[in-house]
Amino acid sequence: MGAEEKAGVNTQDIISALKGHMKEGYKFISNAPLSESDHYYNRNPSLGDQMHCLVNVIAADRISLMSVEYIKKWKTIRETASSMVEQLNFLLYGLVGAGKSSTINTIRSIFEGRLYVNCLAAAGSTTSQTLSFGSYRLEDEEGSFPFAFYDVMGAEADAKAGVNTQDIISALKGHIKEGYKFSSNAPVSESDHGYKRNPSLGDQMHCLVNVIAADRISMMDKEFLNKWKTIRETASSMGIPQVVFMTTVDCACELTKENLQNIYKSKKIQEKMIQCSNLTDLKQDKRDGVMKEKEKRYRAGTSMNVNGKKKCRAEIIKPACLASINKP
Repeated sequence: MGAEEKAGVNTQDIISALKGHMKEGYKFISNAPLSESDHYYNRNPSLGDQMHCLVNVIAADRISLMSVEYIKKWKTIRETASSMVEQLNFLLYGLVGAGKSSTINTIRSIFEGRLYVNCLAAAGSTTSQTLSFGSYRLEDEEGSFPFAFYDVMGAEADAKAGVNTQDIISALKGHIKEGYKFSSNAPVSESDHGYKRNPSLGDQMHCLVNVIAADRISMMDKEFLNKWKTIRETASSMGIPQVVFMTTVDCACELTKENLQNIYKSKKIQEKMIQCSNLTDLKQDKRDGVMKEKEKRYRAGTSMNVNGKKKCRAEIIKPACLASINKP
């Protein structure tokens, strides 16, 4: 329903819709907003029920005619939307040594325009270098970007080692506070100091980034795949989009190792992407056209300055490749 100065949609109804409390089919009443006792009230909205973007529609020829009352209503709604999510949260998950921390370093290098090595990383390690839950935010000369990457302890096939699957699920739901120290055999509990009882939409994860080493896909055992499946299914049930980030592509393909710009035309990498897609049940995105266009740009000399040296972006993103994506 449209908004009006003294009629139209009730402001509280818009706020309820933003928070996911309003079911489809609800009929608007200007002077009686949705209540908790209403059949159309959703008591426990999931991330998928909530709104992820508020689109404000304004007629160009009527801007000067907007009344003070309407502008107040509009301001209330905008402020509510802004307070719900200040940034997008990305949670990285994968085996020990898959390159989760290195992926964060890579992304920071791209956005911040300089080589960044701060997030603790040890590619190929058999022991997780990340022991506590923490976030990494990106910024450049103009300020910070509205998203954060959360790093966790690496997973292992052994049920008594690596990050506990329940901790990943709790993190997806926003129940884990920053600084929480992971324990393989004792997941976070409601009585734990690091447990957040009532997480907001802004505390929850908005994307699950599955990190896989391209040269180790065939070595992933059944135990890990079962853990991984549980986490992916939980993310899907929450309406959280998922991507697969394939690392160490230079170790999986000689052509790519010789020149990282060859990544977009490597048959081996394409095969790895298909193999990964089949293992995870995540559909491979139709991005061939995007890859070809990127390859043209790289060949045309696309580069960026890093510490005074010009480098092709393909070098900077070593050794990562976005492999597949799933949108629930």
